[in-house]
Amino acid sequence: MPENKDPSGRYAEMRAISMLMKDRDFKAIPAQFRNMKRIWAGKPKKGGLLIRRELEAQLFEIGLTQL
Repeated sequence: MPENKDPSGRYAEMRAISMLMKDRDFKAIPAQFRNMKRIWAGKPKKGGLLIRRELEAQLFEIGLTQL
């Protein structure tokens, strides 16, 4: 989603990941998954999303070791 259509910044990390992929800056991507957890922080029923984002970051890091 373009920044001008995302006034709350909810998709900022997704845009960052897209740019990092284009720039081939793969090592910076796991941090964006972790930054994304801000969206659900403090919401007890969203704990699964926090866990999933952390696991996605870890999986991406594992993949980086295979390059």
